[in-house]
Amino acid sequence: MKKRIAVLGIGGVGGFYGGKLAQHYSGDPQAEIIFIAHGTHAEAISAHGLKISEGEKEIVVHPDAVTDELSSAGIFDVLLVCVKTYSLEGAIASVRKNVNEKTAVIPLMNGIEPYELLLKEFPQAKIFRGCCYFNAYIEAPGAIRFRGGFNQVLIGFEDDVLLSSVAGIFQRAGINTFSRKDISKEVWEKFIFASAIASVGSLENDSFGQVLEKPEKKRLLTEMLEEVISIARAKNVFFGPGFIPGLLEKMSGYPYEARTSMQLDFSLGRKTELETFTGYVVRTGRKAGVPVPSYESVYAALKQRA
Repeated sequence: MKKRIAVLGIGGVGGFYGGKLAQHYSGDPQAEIIFIAHGTHAEAISAHGLKISEGEKEIVVHPDAVTDELSSAGIFDVLLVCVKTYSLEGAIASVRKNVNEKTAVIPLMNGIEPYELLLKEFPQAKIFRGCCYFNAYIEAPGAIRFRGGFNQVLIGFEDDVLLSSVAGIFQRAGINTFSRKDISKEVWEKFIFASAIASVGSLENDSFGQVLEKPEKKRLLTEMLEEVISIARAKNVFFGPGFIPGLLEKMSGYPYEARTSMQLDFSLGRKTELETFTGYVVRTGRKAGVPVPSYESVYAALKQRA
């Protein structure tokens, strides 16, 4: 039976990995790739395909369908959820009729909260944990640009058979995939990385390289890493003494000019994931009685900017 694989949100993450899936599986009688998108972005993809640029390399891919008319789209076997966190509730409502007990739902999103919300809203479905590390964005309608990072998808689910099946779908499309039953620690590691650098970088729109080379910004970044690690500890997720140096080294592996999606949204005056990256740490710290003074200060400054 044909596997119906849908990608909800064709931004940097959904566009890049959805593009990889479309490049490999479109036209395959055993698979159907569906992009869930709307507006000029969807129109451009429908008319000309999705262009993905990576350095000087460029490909154009054509999914089997591009739609936001989901009432008659049927049940999906695999659903990649790649929307911004502030859009998740609306996104869930839009695909409620397309998810059943057989659907593997994989959030490739920022933050800790999306997994819990998907579990609550789709109790009958197979909700995976998922995360990825890289920098990509919509360059223009119908165009995604990859700017670097660690190009790997991490997925976790308790059923080995289903986990292996979904990992195989990604791997056959040339996607570097790490799979294990429990990846909660990896999801927290990604959140700690992204939360701290997005929050510090958004203060003055500093790139990764600028944050790391400015002593006062690197000091603030390190303080915030220590604070968010204390939040993870309160959630019974623990990291060793070499964790922060390892994260700083990983950040240095990104292009000097790399910026997070939250920084881009701030710079363009768009809605941001401030509550996902920064506010979550402040709220959780207050609730758990864990002091996070640097996060409190940065959150207050960014709320004024937002």
